Amino acid sequence: MMLAPIATVRAHTSYAYDVYLRNGCFYDVVYKLKALERVRDVLVVTDENVHRLYAGELVRKIGRSGFRVLTFVFEPKRKKKSLETAKEIFRLLFKNHADRHTLVLNVGGGTVGDLGGLVAALYLRGIRYIHMPTTLLSQADSGVGGKVNVNFGPHLNSLSVFHHPAAVWIDPDVLKTLSAREYLSGLAEIVKYALVLDPELFAMLEENRERLATRQKDILEKIIRRCLKRKCKIVSRDPKEEGAFRFFNYGHELGHAVEVAYDYEQLLHGEAVSIGMMAASWMGVQAHLTDAALFDRQRTLLAGLGLPTAIPGRLRKGMTPARLAQRIKRILENDKKRTPEGSLWIVPVRLGKAMCTTDIQPDLVKRCLRRLAAGDISP
Repeated sequence: MMLAPIATVRAHTSYAYDVYLRNGCFYDVVYKLKALERVRDVLVVTDENVHRLYAGELVRKIGRSGFRVLTFVFEPKRKKKSLETAKEIFRLLFKNHADRHTLVLNVGGGTVGDLGGLVAALYLRGIRYIHMPTTLLSQADSGVGGKVNVNFGPHLNSLSVFHHPAAVWIDPDVLKTLSAREYLSGLAEIVKYALVLDPELFAMLEENRERLATRQKDILEKIIRRCLKRKCKIVSRDPKEEGAFRFFNYGHELGHAVEVAYDYEQLLHGEAVSIGMMAASWMGVQAHLTDAALFDRQRTLLAGLGLPTAIPGRLRKGMTPARLAQRIKRILENDKKRTPEGSLWIVPVRLGKAMCTTDIQPDLVKRCLRRLAAGDISP
């Protein structure tokens, strides 16, 4: 007989935070820090590149505003998004007797935001943090949503919690110092938005490829603003990725697996997502779920933006197709989004509409992996 509960806990928690966006607003975040209640200490988490370009001066401005400032600067590598690096930050906080009135200020791309956000979530049962994303990918996408995590060996983002920021502060001007490859990587996530959520954005990307290539301020700010407003609406309705929030994982299932297969070193996140979107839509076409014309438009746009639509030949040379396919398959089997019914796939149906499904047959996945390993994602 099922035991009856003696009492029930029902906690209705709300998440509310503002996202700020303006060219040239980077150092004005100091005013936001002053406006928050009971902040005494600020821990700035950043990487070596961003510290040299922007965060070093920001630390000085925060210090001159009366806050005690701690700084943690680490090597800009995705493998550094680990428990080992998190431990170093915890040691710094405890050594300096940081309390619950400490605020973590994440200044950098997705790796910085994920790592600093997780530290904020765990330290003393949770302290506040602000995201200051400095890459296109993190400005348009990962800075909002509250998903904070680290990798555990080959398990990408596998140690993860939801801990929403106190604010997100975005200055698109900092994108001018972003490398061309990092910039293009961010465009992949914007294409993802357009494909599964926003047909008008997709058309905007098609029409403005040259302006995007030269990083023209007006089109960049317009696109970032559009992505953020849409994501904020969805996260407000679905703060823990149980509904529409899932669609932001389009291309990430196989994209993550390919990224891990090359040990986080050979492909940037957006590059892997670009390849993953091609693979997911290919399976969608084969399963008669995805419009074939959408597959072609997606490939044309991604290639036109300078993004990979298959695993590059230079990477495939180091491994036989069979071995590479098997390696990706093993990584997929450990994906955190697996369900008792099997892997959960995000598949586009038509432009602006997608579906979550576990009905992609294993044989179709195997065929897809063989094509991935051979560098041939074509109809």
